[in-house]
Amino acid sequence: MRQARDIYYLELKVDYLVSKHYKSKETWLVAYTDDILEILDDPISVGMLNEQLYKPNHKGEKKVIIKKILSSKKIGREVVNN
Repeated sequence: MRQARDIYYLELKVDYLVSKHYKSKETWLVAYTDDILEILDDPISVGMLNEQLYKPNHKGEKKVIIKKILSSKKIGREVVNN
C-alpha cells in the first residue's frame, strides 16, 4: 500500500521563455512536494505552471525554470483508498 503524500501550497519565483528571452514572474502552485527538482519531474505540476504562464494559443517552446521557492505551506494530505 502506498503512503499518503503531503500537499503543499508554494509561492515560486520562475523564469519562462517568451520570444527567445526569459521573463521573471512570481506565481503559485499546489504540489505534492516542495523540492524544485521533483516539481520539474512531475508532468502535472509543469502543466499547471505552463497554463498559468502561457496563453492558450502560444505556439512556441514552453520552458519554465523555477528560480526559488519563496514560501511553502503544508495544506493537507493525499487521500489513499485501500
